[in-house]
Amino acid sequence: MTSQAPTSSGTPSGVVVTALLGLGAAMLLLAAVPGIARDGEGTTASVVLLALVLVLGLAALTWSLASLRRGAVLLPRAVVASTFATTALGVVAYTVAQPVLLLVLPGVRLPGADDYATAALLLLTAFGVVLVARGGAAAEPAADGPARPRAGRRLLALAAGAAVVGALVTPGLAASAAGDYAVPHGEHGSPAAEAEAAATPRPQASYLDPARSGRPPVVQVHGGH
Repeated sequence: MTSQAPTSSGTPSGVVVTALLGLGAAMLLLAAVPGIARDGEGTTASVVLLALVLVLGLAALTWSLASLRRGAVLLPRAVVASTFATTALGVVAYTVAQPVLLLVLPGVRLPGADDYATAALLLLTAFGVVLVARGGAAAEPAADGPARPRAGRRLLALAAGAAVVGALVTPGLAASAAGDYAVPHGEHGSPAAEAEAAATPRPQASYLDPARSGRPPVVQVHGGH
């Protein structure tokens, strides 16, 4: 006999929305990796943190795609536990554990839209998993087999999930380290945009608490050609 991973079927619409929420959380976790590399300045602790966030992002991406493919929420208990634990660690790091955070990431910024969006998507994913699991447990199997989902309901669920994920992921990606250097829409390759980018200094990461970091702000000098 072969053992199968625990799953929770629930409603197809609920599975789609929950998997999309997990996909959005995975995107923001992976987008946080360059920021950790920038703010950590090569310290050993920051490299460990970067690896953990990278693994979490890849795990969330794999879980979301696998759940969409299977049409069921995989490993519901593990997902709920990991999402709440990750969010709780982030809250603690930015509040009571600020000195430890500054040791790990000397150039860390104040929490921004990317951090809030990641936490929101992780929590929404966890609640989605719980709702899908409870819905699957409460559903009674039909006498002639499971009923096939209506196409209209699945389409509405897909649209609703995509709208929620897009509303959180878009500002989150814009506030991430990758978004700091993004070119505004409609200005890609234009001479005006290239001239403005050359004349504008790249954003300098602000400090969470300069007094505790023990380092003066870095002044960037741009020479003309």
